[in-house]
Amino acid sequence: MWLKLLTGRARRRRIAGPSMEPMLRAGDVVVVDTRAVPIVGDVVLCRHPFQADTEVIKRVAAIDDDGALNLRGDNAAESTDSRSYGAVPAIHLRGVVIATLD
Repeated sequence: MWLKLLTGRARRRRIAGPSMEPMLRAGDVVVVDTRAVPIVGDVVLCRHPFQADTEVIKRVAAIDDDGALNLRGDNAAESTDSRSYGAVPAIHLRGVVIATLD
C-alpha cells in the first residue's frame, strides 16, 4: 500500500459524511488504488455523475453490462447514491478503497 501511495498509484481521501457508517465514519481516511478494477461488494471512489467537483465513496451493488456502477451507501437512511442518481458510468470511477488509515 505504501509503495502505491509513493508511486502515485494510490490516493488518500477523507470521509465527509455518514453514508458509509458503520464501516467508515466522517473523518476516517481511506487509501484508494487508482488502477484497481472493482467487483460487486468493493467500496469505490467515483466522481459524482452530476456534480463534477464532487467525489463519492460508496459500495458497488451491481455492475451493468456496459460497466456502469450501481452504488449504495452502507447507511441507506443517510446516503444519496444510485437510488437517487442512477448508475454511475465507469468513466467516473477513480479507484477502489484498499485500506483505512488511523
